Amino acid sequence: MSNRHSGSAPAAGYMFQAQWALLELLRASDSARPDVVFSLELFDDVAWDANGSPIELIQVKHHLNTSRQLADTSPDVWKTIGVWLDAEPSQADAPCLTLVTTETAVESSGVASLRPYERDTAEAVECLLDAAKTSSSETTRAVRDRFIQMAPHQRQAFVGRIVVLDGAPVLGDVEDLVRRQLRFALPQGHEEVFMALVWDWWYRIVSELLKDSRGRISATAVQSKIDDIRDGFARDSLPTLVAESEIDVKDTDAYLDRIFVHQLRWVNTPTKVLRKSIIDFYRSVTQSARWLDEDLIASDELDTFERKLVDEWERDFEFAIQDLPPDADEATKQRLGSQLLREALDQTSIAIRERYNEPFFARGVHHDLADRGEVGWHPEFRERVEELLLGAGGK
Repeated sequence: MSNRHSGSAPAAGYMFQAQWALLELLRASDSARPDVVFSLELFDDVAWDANGSPIELIQVKHHLNTSRQLADTSPDVWKTIGVWLDAEPSQADAPCLTLVTTETAVESSGVASLRPYERDTAEAVECLLDAAKTSSSETTRAVRDRFIQMAPHQRQAFVGRIVVLDGAPVLGDVEDLVRRQLRFALPQGHEEVFMALVWDWWYRIVSELLKDSRGRISATAVQSKIDDIRDGFARDSLPTLVAESEIDVKDTDAYLDRIFVHQLRWVNTPTKVLRKSIIDFYRSVTQSARWLDEDLIASDELDTFERKLVDEWERDFEFAIQDLPPDADEATKQRLGSQLLREALDQTSIAIRERYNEPFFARGVHHDLADRGEVGWHPEFRERVEELLLGAGGK
């Protein structure tokens, strides 16, 4: 038995709206309007606007049952008209109105007459007016009454701005269209990783748009981000595959007994910095594993990077402790180690690749090396690490 309250259809609708928006932006970047700004649910489901005013309002309707047809009496039609009637349709500079739907318009209907290449506005007005008068639907009655009460010239102008794009691709097919739009940007051999990064970024943008933390985005900005993602696959760079948002800060408690965390405590590292260090450690280890899994890097390149960091640390460590008095107290040793730690974590001269300089990665690798006891911060870190390992072995 079907569940009338299932969330699958609304969820698919929201996903379709988000994916269609990206497709529209990518198409716009290839058109004559790359700088026009795009918004989600600011003026409508999807909208183009210029100088803060909408120039095109787009209603997006997705249906899991692709065999359904769009008729002049369909609720989707009148719900959409109801939204658009609030957009001051009588103004001369009123926006274009576009209905994107996965349904197919009934032939010889008013909505079919509003397809972009088969337009007959007079026929559409006549059919829609007839549907408004004869339909018995209580759900759409209020909107139909508003449509009937419009002055003829206003109704003609309003319908004249409507475009129906029926038979739109369903949810999965939109992904394919986006991929096809990006075909010249796809890095050979890493197409799936690239597309995953694009979608991850886009869904974050959609979330910002829907929460009003970000009002609009332009096709130019989207194309710029696509270029940035593509640059990550260049020979002298790498893509970041592990976002900080993936890391659950609560999970850091599981790392509190790691050797690198003890090393941080030995030099009196502030709690907040310690938590951030755990996140850097987890991200860098996970990042390295994903690069290897996706054949984006070889293990010997990671080994070479680690050796460079260890070599640089050895120089700094020896210089730091050479003038340490034999009778230095614990506070002095902690201060020295803390300074050494900060200098190591601020290290920017050594990069895994020339153009990959995400700070979290080098910091995380330093912590990984400290976890293995290959580097340390406190002057007596070697003895203390050995004690930890002996203690763990004796349990």
